[in-house]
Amino acid sequence: MAPPAAKRIAHLVGSGLAMASLVFLADRLRQAGNGVDLRQLGPPLWFLLLGLAVLYGMANRLLAQAWFLILRSLRAEIGAGLAVRVYARSQIGKYVPGNIFQFAGRQVLGVAAGVPGGTLLRSTGLELGLIIAAGAAAALLLPAYLGLASVGPRVALALSLGGYGLGLGLISWSLGRTLGPQVRQGWLLQSVFLLASGTIFLGLLLALLARGPMAIGLSPWLWPGVVGAFVLAWLLGLITPGAPAGVGVRELVLLALLSPFVPQATILLATVVGRLVTIGGDLLFFGWGCLASPGSPLQSPRLEG
Repeated sequence: MAPPAAKRIAHLVGSGLAMASLVFLADRLRQAGNGVDLRQLGPPLWFLLLGLAVLYGMANRLLAQAWFLILRSLRAEIGAGLAVRVYARSQIGKYVPGNIFQFAGRQVLGVAAGVPGGTLLRSTGLELGLIIAAGAAAALLLPAYLGLASVGPRVALALSLGGYGLGLGLISWSLGRTLGPQVRQGWLLQSVFLLASGTIFLGLLLALLARGPMAIGLSPWLWPGVVGAFVLAWLLGLITPGAPAGVGVRELVLLALLSPFVPQATILLATVVGRLVTIGGDLLFFGWGCLASPGSPLQSPRLEG
């Protein structure tokens, strides 16, 4: 366990990172709406955005639970509820320029919770490696987009779903054999989060395409490809140095991948509105982590051994 003085300092540093994150997040929110007339969306679409933001905030719990499972595989003595709260309070740090402050926040708050610093560093390495593998596997859904014109929709969809299923199975089996069942379970939760995020973006894109008198549709054969495109854009934003929460990178990748099938104006609007959804979800998740009291069910007993 960390000494009381060290814990107090860690809590102060963690709180400072959280405040800095909120400042930069407010700036990102302002930039996201800059140049876009959000009044054109209308009340029904705003209600949809609110619902999607709630869903995205809830999906963040999957990443937090995955991190706890990684800590458990490393024999860290921390309760599941406390680990989730630490994750919720630190994840907002991804909006600070540098793209590393969510991990720094978890390091600081984790030490304050009594987890050794070396264990937290190893958990960060594992977390990054697993989420990159999950994103790479989900990107196998892209043949539904890339191969549609050459091989036909049915073959493209079969290649997409088959390739993704095969990749998912092989990676899951390998992780279970080499790193243990907790790491494999954590990776599967990360994979579900990425699919959920891509599906939220797909729903948003379909809603934007369907609005107005000139509504257009998007072939269901393309839906898995849209999910794969979003996950790939998310992954490239994650690993790009200096891009807080993938700002700029995600938008460029989506524009490049989706423009053959979706009007560019709709893609740009979807990326802006999608940012509002993810920022709102991240704020809800952060608020939930801050408001949960230490005596709540989030604070589960420590692991044995």
